[in-house]
Amino acid sequence: MKITILTGSAHPKGTTNTLATAFAEGAQTAGHEVFRFNCATAKVRPCIGCNQCGCGQRECVFKDDFVSALVPRLLEADVVVLCAPTYYFALSPQLATVVSRWYSVNPQMTGGKRSLLIAACEGPAKDVMVGIEATYERILNWMHWQDAGRIIAGECPTAAALEDTDLVQRAHDLGFSMK
Repeated sequence: MKITILTGSAHPKGTTNTLATAFAEGAQTAGHEVFRFNCATAKVRPCIGCNQCGCGQRECVFKDDFVSALVPRLLEADVVVLCAPTYYFALSPQLATVVSRWYSVNPQMTGGKRSLLIAACEGPAKDVMVGIEATYERILNWMHWQDAGRIIAGECPTAAALEDTDLVQRAHDLGFSMK
């Protein structure tokens, strides 16, 4: 299975990157091919709504890491993992920028994929994660993808906070159990 993980945190040793690493290790141990794209360090311009791509009919006007490094992996992926902190009730800006560019390949990505959400926040998940989970559910619905699982790390503002939870093990096990 081919798994593409999109990480949207500027903190290399932060909560969501720790969980993404555990998930990737589990998936690789199970024999899956894992590609990880760091939205925070990649050179990706935001979609400007110019419609030059014709919603997937032509190439995007920007020639950046999204086009050269990510699009081929997204198109071949069986599973797409969205992994980001929630700073203010939504996808991180780094991840949201990449997701907005999906417009340029939307028809090629619609249907047949599964997706996971790995998200963390400082506050209680039931309050803070409403926006990111609603966005994730809209993406699943729009893209006709199947939800393959979620790791929601409420009250985990740092990787150290994960030590008092079973979330790292759950992320590893979820990666390992992908079929």
